[in-house]
Amino acid sequence: MLIQRLSPRQADVVRALLTEHPAFEPPNPPVSIEVIALALGVRPSTVKEHLRRIRRRRPELYAQLMAHRRRQFARYHAAVADARRDRSRLWGKRRWAARYRQEHGAWPWDAYRAGVHRAG
Repeated sequence: MLIQRLSPRQADVVRALLTEHPAFEPPNPPVSIEVIALALGVRPSTVKEHLRRIRRRRPELYAQLMAHRRRQFARYHAAVADARRDRSRLWGKRRWAARYRQEHGAWPWDAYRAGVHRAG
């Protein structure tokens, strides 16, 4: 791959961005610049400078790297959207159940088990 032509620190940054680990899979966010900087023992601005140099000197590698990042973030954002949708549906079901209980004096599942089917 094109990583061999990079400086050792730039190659470290690229490898860190390409890391596949359960800690960085959805629903967790992808590896961040701050996490990479902490792992390499440098400042986040240094990691950004390495990426800037890669972008200017090796645009084909940078394009591949950013395409990989876009796919990571797309998976992450899809997982977040799914979680929010599920949480919203659950909230709506709880509101409906509370309203049903207020109107009929029993939770809907208790009424269903008792054989009392009411539209509500």
